[in-house]
Amino acid sequence: MLAAFLKERKVKFAWTYANMPGLDPEAVVHHLVVYPGAKPGRKKLRKMYPQIALLVKIELQKLLDVGFIHLID
Repeated sequence: MLAAFLKERKVKFAWTYANMPGLDPEAVVHHLVVYPGAKPGRKKLRKMYPQIALLVKIELQKLLDVGFIHLID
């Protein structure tokens, strides 16, 4: 529905950066400074209320089932 709406108004919507002449690429490009040999940090686990933890588990399982997220080692 949204895609159809935007395609109807193609003149007023930019699908890619190439469709936006005059914009400075430095204004829209984001770079993360990551050192090549750096090890990822790990935050301390936080406790949750049991009711909230159950809701989070259900939502995570939904995301896993549809393939939006996946487990890593």
